[in-house]
Amino acid sequence: MRGTERRQFGRRQTCVHATILLRGRPVVPCVMRNISEEGALLEVAHPEWLPIRFRLIAEALAIDGDCEIVRRTDVAVGVRFMARITAIMVDDVHTGRGLRPLAASAASSRRTWRRGV
Repeated sequence: MRGTERRQFGRRQTCVHATILLRGRPVVPCVMRNISEEGALLEVAHPEWLPIRFRLIAEALAIDGDCEIVRRTDVAVGVRFMARITAIMVDDVHTGRGLRPLAASAASSRRTWRRGV
């Protein structure tokens, strides 16, 4: 049925800058327009150039993980996160409370994050 919401988890409107990483290619900037625990809508200049799976990094939300495209339009892609993000992160997008770095690991470029106030 057209117009019926089929998502299991509610989505939150947002405007977060993110980066798409592709093996052997330059990084692709994008804007995350909405997010839920299972996926997001990414606005990107050339969605037709993206492969089915890629890595998405949104530092403001402490998201760094693999995604799979489930829908394409002329200006955006709908993606499913390969690992679900927590409801706390999605709520932080809605309330404006961001995540801030707790510590940087010397052995890894990934950071540990905790909720800001």
